[in-house]
Amino acid sequence: MNQATAVALNEMAACTQRAEASDAFRQLRAKLPPVDGTQPSAELLADRTRPTDQEAARLVELHTGYIAPCRRLVVERLAAINPAFAEVAAANFAEADAEYTKLVRREESWGDYAAALVRRRAAFALAFAAAGERINRTLAQSHAIELQQRLFP
Repeated sequence: MNQATAVALNEMAACTQRAEASDAFRQLRAKLPPVDGTQPSAELLADRTRPTDQEAARLVELHTGYIAPCRRLVVERLAAINPAFAEVAAANFAEADAEYTKLVRREESWGDYAAALVRRRAAFALAFAAAGERINRTLAQSHAIELQQRLFP
């Protein structure tokens, strides 16, 4: 499990680096929340402008060419570690895609999108931790049953 996790983390990091190196990302970087997990700036959160037609096209290019493939990779790798982790990620990505669609359609501002990301990150962290706790409990219970069966056949 640890080896699978290390491989998954390396592949996910490489995918993110490819996205960040893309022209679409570089052109939108100032308007997008940080991808490194840090909080968006107060300036970005206060930004009430909406994407221009050109920015919306870049957002679609970024999502189609980089974000969606990275998300598929994340879900696939997490499923190999434990399906519960993949379920949490897939649900988070579905919410993120709905929010992203609002941004592309100019139904919300850059600041609204950044604020929604902050909320999603917090919810994801809680859900992922809860999934990990459930997995650990199940493993501990299975181990206890296995030990009991070995000691008292």
